[in-house]
Amino acid sequence: MSTARRLGRVRRLVVKVGSGLVTTPGAGAAPERIERLAADIASLAGLVGAPYVTAYTASKHALVGLTRALAAEVAGKGVTVNAICPGFAATDIVWNGARNIAARTGTSFEEAVAAMARLNPGGRLIEPAEVAAVAAKLIHDDTTNGEAILLDGTACLRAAGRRGAGAPPSEASL
Repeated sequence: MSTARRLGRVRRLVVKVGSGLVTTPGAGAAPERIERLAADIASLAGLVGAPYVTAYTASKHALVGLTRALAAEVAGKGVTVNAICPGFAATDIVWNGARNIAARTGTSFEEAVAAMARLNPGGRLIEPAEVAAVAAKLIHDDTTNGEAILLDGTACLRAAGRRGAGAPPSEASL
């Protein structure tokens, strides 16, 4: 049994992209029938180690490795498998992390968000629309395969057509 067939049981690994076949848990589609394949969103943590988030970092490293292995397995069959690896993004995981940091350190929510944004090489949070733009581009890209695409607030400004994000939200606005 091929890896692609076995992965039909993995929750959310494969998503519908373009007009291709949807493979979801239990669908068990053979790779010959899949037009395109997109791995779930990984993370910058899937490319570098990070303290205090060992399990998260390990899971994202595993997803990047799975992406590369599956890409090698289905190469030449009209299937592409890539991982999108954003840094800290303007999502609930950051807002919840900022609340935890604020509670444990006495800093404000806004200071905690700003500190996480500074950890991205671009010094800002990644916008969800930037991640979506890269995913949409991959739907129509049949040449990129087995890549871990980094969104760190620098080059993604040009690649995703963004001019930069505004100020991070306040705790009250969430």
